[in-house]
Formats: sequence, structure tokens, C-alpha cells
Amino acid sequence: MVNLNVENLTNCPCLRKTTMMNSIVCSVLRVLLALLVCTSQVHAAGTSFGASAAQFIGGYLLEKVIDGIWDDTTGKPDVEKLQNRITNLESSLGDSSPSLDTLKNSIHESMSLDEYNRLVNTALPGIANLLSNHENRLQVGALRLASYWNHNGSKMGLLAQGNRRIFVYVTPRSGMKGLVEQGTVLFSGTTDNTKYSGVARRFSRGLDPIEYSVSGPITNNGTKVTLNGKGIIRNSDGSVKRTFNDTLNFEFVSGPL
Repeated sequence: MVNLNVENLTNCPCLRKTTMMNSIVCSVLRVLLALLVCTSQVHAAGTSFGASAAQFIGGYLLEKVIDGIWDDTTGKPDVEKLQNRITNLESSLGDSSPSLDTLKNSIHESMSLDEYNRLVNTALPGIANLLSNHENRLQVGALRLASYWNHNGSKMGLLAQGNRRIFVYVTPRSGMKGLVEQGTVLFSGTTDNTKYSGVARRFSRGLDPIEYSVSGPITNNGTKVTLNGKGIIRNSDGSVKRTFNDTLNFEFVSGPL
């Protein structure tokens, strides 16, 4: 589990944008990683989560740190503020990150955003690896949940940044006990404001989760998301028994749309 420390993030300006979230991950960077998760192949989560969803989520966690850092007039960054945000982000990950240390120590007052983004491309794989090593859970209390949704009786949280969307379990229904926990990622992907596309995960007792591609429309004035794909039923040894037409429904509960 990624140990995201809420206390270290409370001074981030982006935390003040809504009263319904207690905490938010401070962030850095613009990373275009959506293509890594929009795959048409079926994967075992133990192998593909680290290669796709972890990088996707890593990009999400890093994306907002540069908000308000570069001065529009001078084109220069606020070095101290940026370094503090990276320090807070590193603390929130609950583990040391040499790639973030290198990034932080490379910042200087005449640095351009392009130069910074080049350094980001070097730092991101280390963050993704750290997330991958912590399996597939996030500390919900330290994430900026855009809104809350219902999925088959489970309370879900939606993470939204740009066109990226991630659904995580906040309060799983009783029937999912032992399969998922708070913070378990169910879906990661993108939206074009009319539909979602990406990768969902199916959970089976005694087996690692398995990923499959899903997509579907946003309806009811933005209050419902329906994802369709080929779900997988497996034998006890993990081999594929059959596929079926799976539908995942998410219904809006609270928060901004």
C-alpha cells in the first residue's frame, strides 16, 4: 500500500479548491501516459498493473505540483515552493525516491518549463516503480477525490485530472470482503467527456486480479457511466475458462460533476 501522508500535504494550494475533500496529493508535471492503459489486450494484474496503471497513477500523482509555480510574466519558477512540493510528495509516498531527489536538486531559478519536463521524463519511471512495488492500492484519504459514486453497492471515489479518470473503492460492499479493500483500483483510463475508455480489473478469490479493456458512455447529464467489455472467468489455476459480456455501472452520489 502506498502510504500517502495527509499531514505533509495540507499546505498545498490545490487543497483549498473544495470543502468536501480532506486532503490531496500535491503534484508536479505534465505526463501523457493515457495510451499506456488504453490497451486492447487482457493481462494478469500482477504483470500489467506495474507497466500500465501504475505509470498512469504515477502521472496523476505528479501532475498538479507545477500549478502556479511558473510566473506568467517572468517565466521563472518559484524554486522554494516547487522544492517543498516535491519534498511533500516524496513524504506522501512513504518511501525514498532517488529520482525525485535528483529532480528536486536540479531545480534552479532560471529553469524553463520545457527543461523541467525533460527532467520529469527521467523521474517518472522511478515513481511508477515505487507505486508498482506497493501493489494496487492507494491511500484514499490523501487523494483528491473529485466525486463519489455507487457501483453495485460499493462506494467508489473518482480521481480526475485533465482527461484521466480512475475509480477506486472507498467503502466496498460486504460481498467484496477479502477481494478488495479501501483504495483498490477498479478502473483507470481516459474520457473525451462523452465516454470513458480504459482498463477494468476483475477480482476472483485465490487469484490475482485480471485486467480487461472497457469503454462506454456518460449518460443522465453526467451522473452515470456505463463501461462494457469482455470479462474473464478463470479456473482455479488461473487459466481462462471463458469470457462474457461484462457491464460496470457507476452512478453519481455526491461531489462536483
